[in-house]
This record gives sequence, C-alpha cells and structure tokens, in this order.
Amino acid sequence: MKIYNTRTWLNPKTSDHTGSIVCFSGNVLYDQKNIDRKYIEIADCHCKVKIHKGMGDRDVDFINKISKLRDEIDNFIVFLKENIADE
Repeated sequence: MKIYNTRTWLNPKTSDHTGSIVCFSGNVLYDQKNIDRKYIEIADCHCKVKIHKGMGDRDVDFINKISKLRDEIDNFIVFLKENIADE
C-alpha cells in the first residue's frame, strides 16, 4: 500500500497562527497490528477536527464523505466571495 502523508500550513508564513491541514493514508502499527488508516485533520490555533475512515467504512464511503466536505467548503467560499465585502 502506498503512503500519503502531507501537512500544509493554512496561514501565511509571516503569521504567528498555527492553522494546518494534515492528510494521511497508510498502514500504522496499532496494538501490535498493522491497521489501514485514512484521515484528514484540520487545525487552527488551539482547535482541531479529524475526519477519518471509520472501521466499518469502505474506502468509497470515506471518499464520498470528504468529497461532500470539499463541496460544502467550495459552496461556502462562493457565498463569501459574492456576499461579503473586503474589509
């Protein structure tokens, strides 16, 4: 299985804020067993959320879940661009 492991900072390099997104897919050692893990972790300063492939989920279920997340974020960006003036 190929491993995917990225971390992207969400704020400019000059910012003192620590927002990031981590995307991971691969096998990890857990309780002396290799387990397939897939997740996206989004953090901003002191809050974070992890969206993961549940134990009973198929890969396609996880892909559908994060696709819905992406679509909703895209919709929100469009709304903000159309309705909020630049300060």
